[in-house]
Amino acid sequence: MVVIRFLAVFFIMIALMLMGADVVSTLEMPGGLVVRSLARILLLVQVDAKTLVQQNFPPSMAGVSLTLLDSPATVVFGTIGIVFALLGLTGRREERPSSKSPPIHR
Repeated sequence: MVVIRFLAVFFIMIALMLMGADVVSTLEMPGGLVVRSLARILLLVQVDAKTLVQQNFPPSMAGVSLTLLDSPATVVFGTIGIVFALLGLTGRREERPSSKSPPIHR
């Protein structure tokens, strides 16, 4: 359960950092909104995901995968983080004994 919660925080932090980078790029670019896609972020680490998907996936899966790659990276990572956060909440909580002392009868 701790691992799922850690992954949730990790992916949400990545999404917030990417959103901040998009905001800074938008402020630097006069007159334009900058939103980086997941494919563009992967190109920064030398991974051409679009080409890999087109060459290795069947056409029905390639269409869905390319749509995901063209989505804003902030949305993709944020969605993954929220899903992990919701999965982390579904854990069974143990009842803790109450820390209240019993009442004193006088």
